[in-house]
Parts: sequence; C-alpha cells; structure tokens
Amino acid sequence: MPTNSYKINPKATKSIHYTLYYGTFIHTPDLTTLEINFNTLVGVNEQGTIDFIHKDYDASLYNNKSPIQFFIDQREHPHSQPHQENHGQQRYQHFEFVDYSHDLTKFFIPGFIDTHIHASQYPNIGIGLGTPLLDWLKKYTFPLENHFCQSGQEQEQETKLQFANEIYNQVIQRTLENGTTCASYFTTIDPETTNLFAELLLINGQRGFVGKVCMDHNEPYQEYQESIEDCEKSMHKIINHIEKLNPNTNTNTNKNLVTPIITPRFAPVCSDKILKFLGELSHEKNLPIQTHISENKQEIELVDKLFPDCENYASVYNKFNLLTNKTILAHAIHLTPKECQLIKLKNCSISHCPTSNTFLSSGEAPIYKYLYHDNINVSLGTDVSGGFDYSILQIIKHAILVSHHLNMHKSNTNTNTNTNTNTNTNTNTNTNTNTNTNTNTNTNTNTKNDVDERLSIKDGIYMATMGGAKAVGLQDIIGSFEIGKQFDVQLIDLSTRQINSHYHSHNHSHNHNHNHNHNYNYNYTIPTISDNSSRIDIFNWQYPVNKDLDKMKDLLGKWIFNGDDRNCIKVWCNGRLVINKEKYNHRDDRWVITNSNGHNSDHFSLQTQTQPQTQPRLPTQLQPHK
Repeated sequence: MPTNSYKINPKATKSIHYTLYYGTFIHTPDLTTLEINFNTLVGVNEQGTIDFIHKDYDASLYNNKSPIQFFIDQREHPHSQPHQENHGQQRYQHFEFVDYSHDLTKFFIPGFIDTHIHASQYPNIGIGLGTPLLDWLKKYTFPLENHFCQSGQEQEQETKLQFANEIYNQVIQRTLENGTTCASYFTTIDPETTNLFAELLLINGQRGFVGKVCMDHNEPYQEYQESIEDCEKSMHKIINHIEKLNPNTNTNTNKNLVTPIITPRFAPVCSDKILKFLGELSHEKNLPIQTHISENKQEIELVDKLFPDCENYASVYNKFNLLTNKTILAHAIHLTPKECQLIKLKNCSISHCPTSNTFLSSGEAPIYKYLYHDNINVSLGTDVSGGFDYSILQIIKHAILVSHHLNMHKSNTNTNTNTNTNTNTNTNTNTNTNTNTNTNTNTNTNTKNDVDERLSIKDGIYMATMGGAKAVGLQDIIGSFEIGKQFDVQLIDLSTRQINSHYHSHNHSHNHNHNHNHNYNYNYTIPTISDNSSRIDIFNWQYPVNKDLDKMKDLLGKWIFNGDDRNCIKVWCNGRLVINKEKYNHRDDRWVITNSNGHNSDHFSLQTQTQPQTQPRLPTQLQPHK
C-alpha cells in the first residue's frame, strides 16, 4: 500500500522510447464525423505525445518504401505529402515499431473517458435495483461510504486505508481493463483515503480527476457528513497533496495525470456556506467542478423546498458560481428549457448515465435534444454504483438504446387518430328504401418536429471520447488522434476465428539510396489467432477486404453491441502501455529499430524477439533499454 512520502513510481510517466504505430485508427474528431483511417502511421515521442500522423499510407505512391523507410525519410527530410503531418526534422538512434495493419479486425481507438463514477461505491454494483434515489442513498450508499471515514486510533486509520486500498485498486484496474484511460471520480468525505486514491491512480497509470465529496447537511443519514471547517481543511490538504504527487516536468497543468476536482455531492446535502466556499475555491485554484443535477423528481422537489429563492435546480449552482466551462453535471434527466439555456450559456457539460438512470428508475434523459437542439456538450458516465457496469463500452450501447426508446415514446405520444362516421338513410313512400352508410376512418401518425432523435454509433463513440475530453477540459490533450495530443489509446481486437488458417512469414531486406543509405534486415511473422473467449463472431464475408468502409462500420456495430473487456487487448495512457492482455503463441507484432552504427549513421536494424511456439506467451518483453 502506498504511503504519503511522494516516492511512488507512476506507471504512466515511466521512461519510454519513440514508438511508431501502424494500423487502422478510428476516432470522432467532432460530433458530425466518424473517421476510419486504414494503414495509418502515428508517431509517439518520449513524452507520450503524438508528433507524426500519416493517414492511409500507400507504398505505391512512395517508390514502394516500407512504412519504416517512409517514416525515417519523412522525419529526416520533411516535406509536404498528402495526409501527412509532422513537427520538423528529427533523427533517431532507437525507436519501436508496432504493426497491426495486417488484420482489420484490430483497430486503435481513443481511450474512453468516464465523466461520472463513484470509486467508493464499487462494492455495491448491482445492488438496489429499482430503489428510488434518495432511499437508495440512505440504505446502501451512505453506510458504505462511511466505512472509509474511520478516525481516532492509529489501528483504525490503518484499517481504513487497507479497506480503501483494496476497493480503489480494484475499480482502477477494472476500468483500465475496459479501456477507460481517464475518469472523473467521486471518493468520500475522508481526506486520507482520497489522497490514497490519487496515489493509486498514478501507480496504476490512469489519468484521473479526484473529487472528495463535500456535504455538510445530510439529514437522512447524519452519521455521514462534515462541518464546513473540516471540509475547508480537507480540500486544501488534498489539493496540496496532489500538487506534490504530479511530476514537476509539466509546465502545462492540463497534462498532469491527476487533478483535484471540486465536488459538492448535490444541492440537497449542501448548505449555502459550503456551496459558497466551493465556488470560491474553484475560482481561486482554477479547478474543475462535478456534481449531480435533476436525477430524480423527488430530488428536484427537495431542492425547490431547500432553496426557495432559486428559480430552479441549475440556478442553485449558478448562484454560488459553480456553473463554469469546467463543470460536469451528472444525469440531467429532467431539465427545464430555462435550465438548458443556462447550462449552454455557462458552457457546462452533461454526463449521461443511462444504466444508472434505468437501474434506479430515475428517467430517460433526452440526449439527442441536448446535443443537437440545445448545443450542450454531452459525455458518458458509468455512475458506479447506481450504474451496474464499469465499462463505458456498455454505456455507449445503453445510451443508444435509451434514445431509441425515447424516439418511440415520442412517436406514440404524437399519434392522432381521427374517426369520422357519416350515416345517411333516405326512405320514400314507394316502399323503395335507399340506405346509404358512409364510414370514414382516418388515422394520422405525426412525429413532433418530424425529427429522428435516435443516437447513432458515431454519437456514442463521440460522447465516450471527445465529448468526455471536453467535459474534463482536456479537449486539446486527449480524445482523438491529432498532432500535439497525448497517446491515450486502446487497441480493440474483434477476431474470434482465423481468417487465414496459417501463419504468414515475411523476409525483408532493403537497401535504399536517397542521398543516404538505409540497410534493413528483418524477419517477422504475422500471427492469425483464434480467441474463442470473445463474444464476437466475424464470418469470412464480413471481413472488410480492400478497406471496405461499410463493412468496417458494421464491425464497429458488432463491437458496440456484442463486445466487452475481452476485446480491449491493450491500453496506453500518456503513451505508456498500462494494460496488455494480448495472447500470442508465436511472434509479437512489435519490433525494435536501432541505429546500428552510432548516432550519425543512417544504418538501422530491425529486431524482434521470439519464443518457442510450444510455450505460452507472456506479455511482450522488449530488448532492454539503456
């Protein structure tokens, strides 16, 4: 268990070499765009920053150069090329090459960003189905969080830290294994275990926002609250601790891996005094803010009662300067039009938590409306443990499905049925009876505004990546593949059967003269692995041969609706590999390229390690770096 000595070894700041990645890269740089880039080269420097991108590399356009040759030439003699970006001339003695271009069932996608998760509630996942929010808090949540807050004897303090260590380590590992590279966390009111959580984020290699819950007016469960004085002391203690934890090499504080975040739990458990203090502290320290809003109708009624001078729920936070462009508002199910206008005006973000909203029967948030009509930024949150899953991939799926239900409700609500029956009977004295009956039934179904408000896969991926990056104020740092951004990425593997039934072996030798000489001699094997542990089946005709975009989009659909943590085989945070679940029985698609004749030579050798095929393969161990 870590201590408060600041002598911890952050996984996501360890020394790395320059690495060139080659394969399919998928991202949503903006709300309207889903980009699928095949055969793309992405260079990541020693700081974990992307500084080279070349999309859709075609060797035939460059004298049939290998991707490695092309990259070296571009870096040493940069000039304008189609789809290519770099940041000037640079030479390398040593860099690594990671190639997944041979298998289109594998692709790189930005790491997920979970903008609302309660780390301390992790043990309660799946407990309390259908319990209304306020009852759920009193029965399940407050008692659990109170376990983190033992005080007094040294032995009690140690027990508290051990209790927190076990839970916090587990939730960080679980979320990382599911592709979450950044998360905005709620802890508890306790400062010691909150500081421990910040240390564990660094040790495990996850980018995170650490929010000590602030609440001084918890009438339903008075054992779990704090005084305004204790809150002030705790907040300064945590902020100072995290400042010392972060490596002091970053002049840009946005690149810090761990950041404190101001966290009033929600208005019903906060006094005017504590809300005022937190608003002032956020302004003084330029810190982000997270809280809950309009999750439950009973909660909204309570806010109206407790804050009669405020027009609505959102105006309570606005009164105390807690609505800023760095504010994350979780749930936001039952917002009024005026609240939407205020949230947009203040440039706040919403964290959509569909699994929690359903599990506690809180409601269905109109996310399409928020995104496209109100122009509010929306991200995704697991909301553990109101939410029953810690995977943002599952949240994408549920967000899409909830929007489909809302669209169906809207269609049914606006169905107008008009039935007109006209009967006319004429009878004359000539015993001639003429009866004319005319029945006219007209049913019209009109959808309000005639707009399809179903979210798409593109929308889901956007909210999980760039929408999340905007919500936490890191849109210039993470969320997409762009020059200058950090390499927070997951590698997805959809393959469950062998597309080809054998291994392909390749032998390459290059001697390329272009005012300088490059010698490459390397052998490598491309493995095709059958992994029956995955839930996804891809049949031969579904494979995106010839870079078929439509089929690749179909595979994205398979991943969103059938995938799980088994498909997330590698995770990088800050350019560092922090999760590696890859199972190879032969060779790894990772090579080490070294300058074989010294700093001023243009001779490079490409090497790969191999182990006997009969032995189980451990996570790749690269050649020792000195």
